[in-house]
Amino acid sequence: MTLPTAVNDIADLSRILQENPEWREHFRALLLTPEILELPAALAALTVEVREFIAEQREINARAEARMDALTAELRAFIAEQREINARAEARMDALTAELREFIAEQRHWNEEQRQWNERQQQWNEEQRQTNAAIFARLDQIEADIKDIKGDLSQLKGRQAERDTHR
Repeated sequence: MTLPTAVNDIADLSRILQENPEWREHFRALLLTPEILELPAALAALTVEVREFIAEQREINARAEARMDALTAELRAFIAEQREINARAEARMDALTAELREFIAEQRHWNEEQRQWNERQQQWNEEQRQTNAAIFARLDQIEADIKDIKGDLSQLKGRQAERDTHR
């Protein structure tokens, strides 16, 4: 059983909260909104998503580079064949051009996905800035409330001292 603890100033309150983690958690739950308390989990989930996204992008880039290397090698072979047989070279060129167009279309699609992801990231950043502003505003209000409570407490102590003196 914990003995009652007097809180005379903010230092006392800080010390008590450090000594009693369960009190600190209780105050945290009172002071912070559920949205703010959920932010670490949301940030962790976003971090996982970002890491997965980056890994996927690296894989896509590696595949694209390998594909580009393969296309480059094929193109060199194609040029050599073109010198020998012009008719076959035209047919092969058409096939490679179609494949290259498909690759470019895929690249454009990836670029659009990247742009959308960047927009979501900017939106999340703005929401984070707004959340931080709300937190600081709430903390400012809490500080003002504590100051008011201290003033009220001082007045009550003074009145009690006067009563004790009159008795």
